[in-house]
Amino acid sequence: MSNRVKSPTQGGGAGFIWGILAIVVIAAVVIGYIVVKGRKGDEDLGVDISPPQQVAFTVEHTGDTITLKSDKATDQTKKLELYEDFSCPHCGELSVASDADLRRVVESGEAVLIIHPLHFLDNNNTDGHSHHALAAILAVADSGDATAYWGYHTLLMEHMQQIYNQWDDAKFAAAAEQIGVSSDVASEIKDGQYLQEADDIGQNNKDKLEKDTGTVSSPRIFVNGKEFDLQKHGTLQGWVDAALKS
Repeated sequence: MSNRVKSPTQGGGAGFIWGILAIVVIAAVVIGYIVVKGRKGDEDLGVDISPPQQVAFTVEHTGDTITLKSDKATDQTKKLELYEDFSCPHCGELSVASDADLRRVVESGEAVLIIHPLHFLDNNNTDGHSHHALAAILAVADSGDATAYWGYHTLLMEHMQQIYNQWDDAKFAAAAEQIGVSSDVASEIKDGQYLQEADDIGQNNKDKLEKDTGTVSSPRIFVNGKEFDLQKHGTLQGWVDAALKS
């Protein structure tokens, strides 16, 4: 009498099949948990965070400003200066309406964008939203990663309403890490390492704006030192090209 090896599909093979099915079900449950857990991380921040699109310019934080510049820019390229506050709803609206145009003119070498961050809407509260947002983006700017900077700036401006006074430094750091900054940069944000510098920069830009124009408000736009009247332009659409032609 010979000993024959049964096919897994015969007789006792039913147990084998059920075992395979059980493994598949368990794997699906585990994968589902991981996906849900990953999404929950975004939900905890109150906003959806997408990977930023690659940009073709550099970012440099020097003194009280952050400069975005393409290698196509020349000495004759116009300087487009923007004063903004991360607690200013109109700044958020301006960002939504014109970030694509700003990116286009910077990447093409039509303009160098110089950002003057403010925090006057915190009303001298150094623990206010503008201070913490500015401190966070200074850390990202100093990393030299222009793509991360642009994506993070867009996030902070476009989702201002959802995150205003809702994020602490840990959440600013978590959002920056999801944008793509290194763990070292995220740690700098989480530890509040740029808060004092943010306070100084915001105050210096406020003083400069008041000295140059007599008033402090945001957003404010200048081209080669001359202010562009956004209210006179009458719309948030098309102001970038209009300003560069003025």
